[in-house]
Amino acid sequence: MQPENAKGEQDKYVILTTQPRIAAGSLAFTEIPAGMLDGDTFKGSAASEIEEEAHLKVKESELINLSELALESDDDSSSDEDTDSESEVYPSSSPESS
Repeated sequence: MQPENAKGEQDKYVILTTQPRIAAGSLAFTEIPAGMLDGDTFKGSAASEIEEEAHLKVKESELINLSELALESDDDSSSDEDTDSESEVYPSSSPESS
């Protein structure tokens, strides 16, 4: 996160949670808030997960879809087809997979 009035690197933050992850062999695994895409947008899902796991209210408009940014940087080298970044990165989020 970077507040609008940030004045340099010291004002940037990363939100992390501690979750039990038995499969990873840890009862205190530090990770970013994460969850399933339940028909919502990436940013909407992220805002919901941050509120649920970190108890912080973040507006969807304050978040950046990094997957979308990464795919935009590849646009110059890819074909002219219109693509849906969410279904490319997470095929299960596309309506056809339902």
